[in-house]
Amino acid sequence: MQEGNIHLLLHPYFDDELDFSESLRFEEHLTDCSDCSQALAEQKKLRNTLEQSSLRFVAPKTLQQNIQTSFLKSKESPKTSIIRNWKIYGIAAGIAIAFFIFGTFLPKGSEDHETAETNELVSSHIRSLMASHLFDVASGDQHTVKPWFAGKLDFSPVVRDLSGQGFPLIGGRLDYINGRPVAALIYQHDKHIINVFQWSADPGRPEKHIERHNKGFNLIGDGSGELRLWLVSDLNTEELGQFAILLR
Repeated sequence: MQEGNIHLLLHPYFDDELDFSESLRFEEHLTDCSDCSQALAEQKKLRNTLEQSSLRFVAPKTLQQNIQTSFLKSKESPKTSIIRNWKIYGIAAGIAIAFFIFGTFLPKGSEDHETAETNELVSSHIRSLMASHLFDVASGDQHTVKPWFAGKLDFSPVVRDLSGQGFPLIGGRLDYINGRPVAALIYQHDKHIINVFQWSADPGRPEKHIERHNKGFNLIGDGSGELRLWLVSDLNTEELGQFAILLR
């Protein structure tokens, strides 16, 4: 695709239909294109709004059973039965098509929202490793890193010195996830970099402990009072889990 048409990737990117290289290419475009960034933020806001609505309809589990029962109880003549069966098949096909349309074009549930979120977190983690933007503030002193975020966020991030436990703090930066500014605290374990993303917890959205594997990286999500935390790293799940416990 020519560079002038890269904006056409917005909707495939939003629907997670691009491969890894195309996703990175479009994310680089987003850093320079305010129109696409705003359009993407509006799409995400619309999806989040619709996910909380009552528009999604789930097909009743007894639908197939009721249709089969209607066949078994039919006592019409063979000719009448064939006509009736075709009518029932037509109704069932219509219902199936309607469910397909609703299932395809209405927003999906929290699981898909969570997948989109983890995709964005992993992409941000990868960008921080590839570009020269791992830090906005490079320091292992929590009393230097924490105050740096003052005035940049609407919350105070959790910043802990865990160097004694083998997870030294090495810096922090301001990042953007789901169209909102978030804190990214950078820790290191041996040669592994850990991004700890933090933002204010969404009102009304239950916070739970989540472990995921995405594009070769491990993720752990957890609530911490008024904050939502996501840990992203290529560190193995056992050690990343230990770090999550220390961080809490």
